[in-house]
Amino acid sequence: MKAVTFSIGLLLLLVDVHGQDHQGPCELVASIPVFDATGNGWTAFEPQSQAIEAGALVLTSGSFAMTQFDTRLEASSIQVTADVSEAVGVVVALRSQAEVRPNGYFLEVLTNGAVLMYVVVDGKEQVLEQIDSLPVAELLSICLRCDGNRLRGWVWPANEAPPEAPSIEVNDLGATFTQGRPRLGVRDGKVAFSDVMISGVSFRPKILHLALWKREPRIVLTLETMPGSVHRFEETVDRKEWRTQYLIEADPQADTTTIVVPGSFQEQATPLALTRVIDEATKEGTPRKSADFLFPTTRRVALTWESQDTLNYQFEYSVDLESWQRIEHLVVRGAAGERSTSTVLARPQDADQKSPLFFRVVEH
Repeated sequence: MKAVTFSIGLLLLLVDVHGQDHQGPCELVASIPVFDATGNGWTAFEPQSQAIEAGALVLTSGSFAMTQFDTRLEASSIQVTADVSEAVGVVVALRSQAEVRPNGYFLEVLTNGAVLMYVVVDGKEQVLEQIDSLPVAELLSICLRCDGNRLRGWVWPANEAPPEAPSIEVNDLGATFTQGRPRLGVRDGKVAFSDVMISGVSFRPKILHLALWKREPRIVLTLETMPGSVHRFEETVDRKEWRTQYLIEADPQADTTTIVVPGSFQEQATPLALTRVIDEATKEGTPRKSADFLFPTTRRVALTWESQDTLNYQFEYSVDLESWQRIEHLVVRGAAGERSTSTVLARPQDADQKSPLFFRVVEH
């Protein structure tokens, strides 16, 4: 499943975009999470700007993209092609999740030709190996590979075949680098990553924009539905043009379906928006059994994620990033003719109002 994850409480953006059995998702992050329960992390880089431009992930001045693996990275690799002409240095890294020491390793390529292999222990960097004679082209292919208890790194011009021998190599008897989170970064400046491969599986990063809107009461809407039916939740501000905000999938085990929606789908209260629900099959209005306001008011979440217009998307939430609960019956279609889709979510009715709340978008 593909997923986009973010936290209201921590303002942490985690974008999981390839997610099929976790074989190579990518995460764009607005703040770097700690690496383990002790609070250790890499503090050398501060995230500034991340974007998708012409299909490439563009990181500016210390940004990172991260990818999550639930299993060990034995005999696997992360390989990228990057334009480093506007960057001081570019980083391909692995952080350790299961071990406190070390926190992770990374391969850094500097535009002056140096390639360095670092280890991070207790949040501090230490150079293990360094090569100073590598010719640097503007467009590079970079590969960081785990193989048994070896960590190898290759760097070569993108238009040439990769070298037979590794440019740099480190041995770790504990093999702690074989479990964790691969990530891409830029030391300073701007770098564009493309053709990203994780364990031989390519993926394209996605961008997510998040905004917390003003507080409004949520609306609990109960509809009279038939099992298997699909309905459009529409909104208008002029009674002429109606916009589909959600698709509503009927409860398969009941003759009614209940959903929780934001008070409105706009930040400002005016102009007044009207809503209706239309049966997809009959094109007729869906009867409402009840519509009630939920108090106290809560913030609404407006988000935009990179999408395909041939796909539908649903939403899940969590308080611990481990167990996830689907927001039932709500579906959003990928915007027609667009590469991104926007929507607004209400805080789930049964979510703890005092705890940080994480959401993610998943392909339906």
